[in-house]
Amino acid sequence: MTHLLRIVSAIGLITLLAAPAAADDVLDLMAGQHTDVGDLLVCDDGTDLFITYDATGGAVMSTTHLYASLDAPRKHAPGRFPYKHEAISTQVDEYSIALSDLNALTGDVLYLAAHADTNLIVGYEPPTLELDTELPDSVTIRSTRPQQDNYWETTVTNGGALNGTYDAWCVDTDRNMSANTNYTADVYSSYDAAAAGFVEFPENLDQVNWILNQEFIGQGSTSCGGTYTFGDIQRSIWSLIEDNLSGAGLGSWSQCRVDQILSLAAASGEGFEPSCMEQIAVMLVPTSANAQRIVAQALVIEVDLECTPILGGQETAWADGDLDFRRSWASYWEYEVGTATCD
Repeated sequence: MTHLLRIVSAIGLITLLAAPAAADDVLDLMAGQHTDVGDLLVCDDGTDLFITYDATGGAVMSTTHLYASLDAPRKHAPGRFPYKHEAISTQVDEYSIALSDLNALTGDVLYLAAHADTNLIVGYEPPTLELDTELPDSVTIRSTRPQQDNYWETTVTNGGALNGTYDAWCVDTDRNMSANTNYTADVYSSYDAAAAGFVEFPENLDQVNWILNQEFIGQGSTSCGGTYTFGDIQRSIWSLIEDNLSGAGLGSWSQCRVDQILSLAAASGEGFEPSCMEQIAVMLVPTSANAQRIVAQALVIEVDLECTPILGGQETAWADGDLDFRRSWASYWEYEVGTATCD
């Protein structure tokens, strides 16, 4: 399991509840009638109805209003809807409603309408790559060797927002590290000048970051044959920042594929800086004299570096149902209880 390193935006994006996975009832969330900013997901587990507003396609919601009833809504007056979350600032918002509160049973048809007040995202502030205010000074790490999608799989504890399990890559072949052993480690962004003292060729850390953002593993190599492996990635990292190359623990790897990765990194990774929706390598430096230094890479859902959104104008948004309110572009829809089960 990997974990997302979230860098919280200045406007304080929040998620009110964790969203369940929905089976198949998904509607477009339309802002200003013509701008698709995300999805409205509906599912139930036979006891509760879950409705998730997901505006990660391009908006921040300040208010959400929800109508859910066995009776069709008479007016498109969202302020009078029975369920609401106000004074929020979020891209994901979820409602959980007991079906018993709606007097609804499996097979019953509910009428749903979902409204939101939104601010469209017109851009993002550049990320601060040093991360000096977001990262803890030190953490506890414990690593295993699954040898599938990473060289190490490292769990971070005592690190606040950094806690979680990460794909990790060795950047120091001169030292060893024992699996399933706790180490205290100092924490640095790979773009922090202080990180330069822990690798032989720190000037190539930009290319390491570029490689980790390309998702090579599992892709086919047309010129070398086979698919890129975690061993290819690890050997490429060592080739860039180590003066003592190793083949230890690499599993299946190919020098041809490594050379190809390095050629691509030299052409495209020089001066690379990850931006919003990309990943940034965080260096963990164990304080034990014999512990191996590693770079812990966050690899979750393609978004590791969250940036402060730049907000544009306000727009009213509605889930795009197939039933229209009179004299309005607002809409609602029917949902049969039990047709979209939550995982």
